[in-house]
Amino acid sequence: MEVHEIPPPKIDRNKEITKVNIRLHTGKTINLELNTDMKVRVIFDYVSKAAPVKGIFILMAGGFPPKKIEKLTETIEEAGLKLSTVIQKLI
Repeated sequence: MEVHEIPPPKIDRNKEITKVNIRLHTGKTINLELNTDMKVRVIFDYVSKAAPVKGIFILMAGGFPPKKIEKLTETIEEAGLKLSTVIQKLI
């Protein structure tokens, strides 16, 4: 399945919305609109479908240096991912 065929997570327009830029291991970039109270797991699950891998990947918060995202149970706001870049890194 191509990235453009993966439906984005459903958002609630009545709640706070942020944009997250995702850089896949394939080099493609995706811009998602997400509610700030969504769990980081939503990003992980989306990336798993958009750029599947044979093996393991982690998510890194963009910045210098990039920081491994450890808690998939945190909200996007708690994880500090509002208006951020998230990188899919193969390990």
